[in-house]
Amino acid sequence: MTPELPQTHQRRSLWLSLLAFVLVFVIWNVPALRDTILYPVNLFVTYVHEAGHGIAAILSGGRFLGFEVQAGGGGVAMTQGGARWLILPAGYIGAALFGAVLFYLVNRYHRTRAIALGLGIFLIAFSLVFALGSWVAVLVGVAFGAALIAAGQFLPGSITLVLLNLLAILTSLNAVLDIITL
Repeated sequence: MTPELPQTHQRRSLWLSLLAFVLVFVIWNVPALRDTILYPVNLFVTYVHEAGHGIAAILSGGRFLGFEVQAGGGGVAMTQGGARWLILPAGYIGAALFGAVLFYLVNRYHRTRAIALGLGIFLIAFSLVFALGSWVAVLVGVAFGAALIAAGQFLPGSITLVLLNLLAILTSLNAVLDIITL
């Protein structure tokens, strides 16, 4: 069982999470921001979506051969074996779950810098292992990974918390809204 966080950290996390929600609302409703800021985020959501298929394949006894992300926002995961009933929906579920877990972790634990560093390292390693056939996937994984590492190393904890909340909220919401769009 984890110890409870000090009330001041909980209150700070709540306010910074609300700030992130307001920023998401503004970004989605200002066309100039939506068209520029959300493009790389949409590529990241595709990255996480395709990774979800691959991770589900591995967890169900199959193999994850690799994945691609196209510049237009589409993607494909190549898997072999495993439980198709688990692998097929894992893209949308995985992206929504990624965002939810990230949101929980950064707001529950007072380790936002460590979370940013760990996630950044994971994204770079994951890209180098599974995305080698797709320069866009490698670029997205390495760029987001490097940005998270830089945030964890150089930015104040409060700004890192807001950035991780933004990433969590946008990934979760885009995963759900992509289902509606399709």
